Amino acid sequence: MKFIFIVCFYFTFFTCLCQNDSQEEEQAVSHTKMDTLLQYLTKEVVYDKKRYLVYNNWVSGGVGFSYNSNWYNEHTDERNIGVDLNFNIRKYYYSAGVFASGRDLAKINNYSFFALTGLRKELLKSNWSIFVGPSLSYFRRPLLDTNIMDKSTVRFSLFNRVGLYAKCEVVVKLKYDIGLGLQVFANYNDVQFIYGVRFLLYLSSAFRGNVAIRKNAAE
Repeated sequence: MKFIFIVCFYFTFFTCLCQNDSQEEEQAVSHTKMDTLLQYLTKEVVYDKKRYLVYNNWVSGGVGFSYNSNWYNEHTDERNIGVDLNFNIRKYYYSAGVFASGRDLAKINNYSFFALTGLRKELLKSNWSIFVGPSLSYFRRPLLDTNIMDKSTVRFSLFNRVGLYAKCEVVVKLKYDIGLGLQVFANYNDVQFIYGVRFLLYLSSAFRGNVAIRKNAAE
């Protein structure tokens, strides 16, 4: 009986010891991964004597021209205005925003909201990105009244639709965190298809501060 007790005691002791070592190893690996990720995400670049964060967020917005497949005759050409918030979570980039369109900016009748995921390539003098994801649109669109013989009377209906939104941006930087660019976009649902271009102002959160100037030790 005493022998069985001793065997059970040592078995339990060494089992707990091994589990503790395993937990410590897992925690060490986890801390190493987190430290590596933190170092990766806080990486900086020096440009024009200023420090900038490599993995930064940015806002882009502007106005442009678009085409709507559901308008009739010459009214398919539209104007659009929009703003996008583009951000990263760890190493992955996302975009959320809104755009509005209409025959002109004073007659807007389409509002679309979107949440996207995509890719980004930032260089010292430019910023490139492409995103795709779902959209939710609220709009008022014309339908021809087929009861009228000459088909010249137009009825309007209200819609809300889930669709697919895609955009591609190219920005030329005036400074590392400020630039001007062009966005090509498309928003599709089962009622209408809007696509066009937008001229952008680009503002990023990259700036971290000026480069510290080291004083000469002899001074």
